[in-house]
Amino acid sequence: MPLGRQIATLLLIPLLGNIPVSAADVAPAPIRDRGWDGVRKLGIVVQMDGGAADLFAADAARSQLCERLRLLAAREAPIPVACLSEADAATADAGVSVLAVQAALERQADRPRLIYTIRRTMQAGTEPAPILFGTAPRSVPWGTAAADHAAIDAALSGTLARLLPWRAGDRG
Repeated sequence: MPLGRQIATLLLIPLLGNIPVSAADVAPAPIRDRGWDGVRKLGIVVQMDGGAADLFAADAARSQLCERLRLLAAREAPIPVACLSEADAATADAGVSVLAVQAALERQADRPRLIYTIRRTMQAGTEPAPILFGTAPRSVPWGTAAADHAAIDAALSGTLARLLPWRAGDRG
């Protein structure tokens, strides 16, 4: 660069500091998550440990949790979302990505709590599949009250936002 241009550039630098810059001007371009290439369906598999509780209650809680996750994950999803069992042949399909949910119902202060973690496996989600992401374990009240439902949905939405790119706005 010629000396004259270098001097002109140095003289302009202090002036550039006064130009307002919006967040849109400096926001990075979104990065496309290639981990979803080829995925045609999202499956949710819930493994529920009821502890010493009634096995029928744990099975009902597993079904309720899976359906709640399915509804939340399906919001604005570009692919179908379905609850699957561990033995479902779809978990071995290369076009299916699986959310493996490990959950337990525990009693704390005489109230049931749901303790869970969710991992996203690569396509062909049968264990031991390589895990792309996992979330930290969380604990929320598990009950029939509206406040419990709101707390459960908020916790699950926050967890899904860390795993599903179309839910990223729900990180809160």
